[in-house]
Amino acid sequence: MHLAKSHVEISDQSARYMDFLRRENMPHSFMFLGAPGSLKELHAMLFAKEIIKKNDNNPHVEKKLEQSQHPDLRVLEVEPKASYHSIANIKKSMDEITLNPFESKVRVVVIFDADKMLPPAANALLKTLEEPVSSTVFILLGSSESSFLQTISSRCTKILFQLFTKEQIEKQLMHEEHVSLEVARVIAKYSFGSLDAAKSLLKQTRPYPQELFVDFLKDLDLLSYNGFLTKFDLFDKALAKDTNLSNEEVFEIFLKWIRDVYCIGACQSEEYLYFDEEKKHLLRQSNMFTMSFDEIVELLLSIKGANLCNVKLKSCIEALYLKLHEKST
Repeated sequence: MHLAKSHVEISDQSARYMDFLRRENMPHSFMFLGAPGSLKELHAMLFAKEIIKKNDNNPHVEKKLEQSQHPDLRVLEVEPKASYHSIANIKKSMDEITLNPFESKVRVVVIFDADKMLPPAANALLKTLEEPVSSTVFILLGSSESSFLQTISSRCTKILFQLFTKEQIEKQLMHEEHVSLEVARVIAKYSFGSLDAAKSLLKQTRPYPQELFVDFLKDLDLLSYNGFLTKFDLFDKALAKDTNLSNEEVFEIFLKWIRDVYCIGACQSEEYLYFDEEKKHLLRQSNMFTMSFDEIVELLLSIKGANLCNVKLKSCIEALYLKLHEKST
């Protein structure tokens, strides 16, 4: 996996794990946690390389690391077609670490998306963590602690990574991508704290599909079924022309919007809103939903599951609307 270095300052976050390099007894397993776009992958690779450099006196160690050719730095990624780590790959890697490192005193195993394992693979990893090899350090990456087996999580030192503020993303885009402040503000608004999402949006043409979907949500009226269908048809046609917005992102935006509706209804504050510029629409809808937030999240996840089983997005959103409409009348 190639990770380009970002201009955004990372020293504040890196200080929290680089301190372990100075300790005599460093933990054998770490867990780097954060949402997509929080740069946990970049931090994990920086940390892994520093561990190797500290334990390898070879004058060519830095060159080997930069060229991804160091034999003692192992990076595991999910199977491309299956989107999870196979039991075969995990077992093979766990067997390999019983051997001595090749050049460094310590081997480092970085597992991207380590929370995407079926039980047999997770149990194979757990067995190794339960009986750690002194010459191996694990760095597991995932979105949250709850997405791991508790028995795996309890054996890891956890480092949390935060998403970026809108201001940080605006500054990054203007400095590195040379975009105007106006464009940077729009992109920062719809990237939800993720630099990866921001750079992906840069490749698209306006109006961005994220922007169109938020426009659809702003006009959402649970009492007008025909109006709902008309507005969603417009968005659905726009989405068909632009494949850069995945169904996963549609559900993610929907969830963030609903969360903001409940948040502003509870405290009338803009401080913690994703869509702070849409306060008027959020306030209007705050009296519209009669279901609890937990009920809506559960409903949204079930609809999302149907979409993963190849039910069309339009049918899923329509089913979601009908359920919300039923509860509001």
